[in-house]
Amino acid sequence: MNLVNSANLRWKRFTGNHHFNYPIDFESALLGARDDGHVDLLYRWAPNSYCHFHRHTAITTSLVLEGELHVVDIDLKTGEETQSKIRRPGDYACKLPGDIHMEKGGPEGPWSSSICLQRTAHLPRL
Repeated sequence: MNLVNSANLRWKRFTGNHHFNYPIDFESALLGARDDGHVDLLYRWAPNSYCHFHRHTAITTSLVLEGELHVVDIDLKTGEETQSKIRRPGDYACKLPGDIHMEKGGPEGPWSSSICLQRTAHLPRL
């Protein structure tokens, strides 16, 4: 399957509202989920838009396929930025559970500002 140009992917769009002071506009597509808790997702962002501020609950790996992914790590106790980086195509990252951050698509668009493959290991059962 071509992950960047597939008409077979089912995208779910997420947007913000007046409760957020930053633009939220991104989509995700489920690529696979296994019985052992591994989940593979594809994400894409509108230009200069974020996904919701979040924390990962499991080991998470990501690979930027297209565009730029801006990542800002946050100290939950102080609310301060601890690190900021721009990931580009081919950049791979592996984060441990508890990683707290913001992610934002780059300035190019529409929807090609960033496409990122993400795998999460052993999601807790809800």
